[in-house]
Amino acid sequence: MLGAGKTSFILNHLKHAVEKTVVLVNDFGRAGVDGEIISQRNTDTIELPSGCVCCTLRYDLLTTLQRITNELQPEHLLIEPSGIASPSAVLEALHESGITRYAVVTLVDPVEFLETHDSGMYGAFFEDQIRNADMVLLNKTDIARPEVVERTWEIVHEMNPFAVVFKTSYGRIDTPLKMHNHEQPLKREGHIHLETITLNIPQGASYEGIKRLFHRILSGSFGKVLRAKGLVQTDSGPYRFDYTSKRLNIEFFSSHISRSRIVIIGNGLDASAIETSL
Repeated sequence: MLGAGKTSFILNHLKHAVEKTVVLVNDFGRAGVDGEIISQRNTDTIELPSGCVCCTLRYDLLTTLQRITNELQPEHLLIEPSGIASPSAVLEALHESGITRYAVVTLVDPVEFLETHDSGMYGAFFEDQIRNADMVLLNKTDIARPEVVERTWEIVHEMNPFAVVFKTSYGRIDTPLKMHNHEQPLKREGHIHLETITLNIPQGASYEGIKRLFHRILSGSFGKVLRAKGLVQTDSGPYRFDYTSKRLNIEFFSSHISRSRIVIIGNGLDASAIETSL
């Protein structure tokens, strides 16, 4: 799910990986961000940006899976689809490629999930992500109210009583992923279409200016932003900007950023106001 902590989960998983692992990332927007973050772990990372693996990139996903299998031959493959992708479509591609043994992990932000579930928005989409999961992580429990976490656990258990559910922070779990032999995945129409804006930022852009942009996103100045993230080489150094669930996080990035960019996703976005604000 968008902003639930998928990248944090993968980074934590890679810390303990002892066998050759390849990560396939399908980020939203024309310029992906997650691939560069994950590649800092010195892991083979392949990006499929500028589209969704459910539809426009389906053929690319199939051919990339074949190339990874034939050329890189990893012991493990981690696939991080965009938070707006339908897991069932990804799983169908795995089966077409002859891959039937895998584990499906879904990360849930309890606050965001409960709000959208109660409002009835994206119901089938969330159901697709949870019903196809072998493991569900109720993440960000360090900042969610206990009653919200418990209610989310109840709803998730009702949707998928067979999934193993963990309450986590920063996507950390001590339990190893258990692979399962799967039959064909559930057929669902769980895909949603949202607006995406990609901003290419000049090198050495004003740190204070980028920070003001994200604070305006936080205040709702540009429409309903569900997720925004960026890697920017600012005049104060390289920084990672991350907005999700009405929270903003800014942190220093560990290496030089050669391609500064910001990706924003949501509904009713004011693209002209976002661009002129820079």
